[in-house]
Amino acid sequence: MEFDFVGDRESEKFVEMSRKILADALKYSFNHDGLKFFFLLVIGNAIYDVNKTVNHYIVFNSCGWAIMLDMPDFVEVKYIFVYPEHRRKGFFTCLLTLLKQEKKEIVVCTRESVMLKALVARGFKLKGRTVDETELKFILNV
Repeated sequence: MEFDFVGDRESEKFVEMSRKILADALKYSFNHDGLKFFFLLVIGNAIYDVNKTVNHYIVFNSCGWAIMLDMPDFVEVKYIFVYPEHRRKGFFTCLLTLLKQEKKEIVVCTRESVMLKALVARGFKLKGRTVDETELKFILNV
């Protein structure tokens, strides 16, 4: 499975992909308001070059998309969405294979039961809760 990428420093492409993601989020009832706020913060950070060590990028293909936070010593899957007709066909597994190439710790925070099962099945270990206590934090050491 191949993926395309767009980084937050590629402002026009990132904004275009953000619009597509927000349309998906609205269509599939997938955290639209949260994503809208998230994109406002990310795009604002990129435009004003607030913190050069914080980089976000979108990984996508015809099966779905994921929004990543890339830090010096870890990468975090912030959001992941797979189109209904492509679920359980390897999108997340292929994404992990790609992320492991970076040789960084992989972090995923979630409260979704389907995702919790997928993380445990792929070797992620529970490392507690997020700061706001709303999600469980899982880590995969690479």
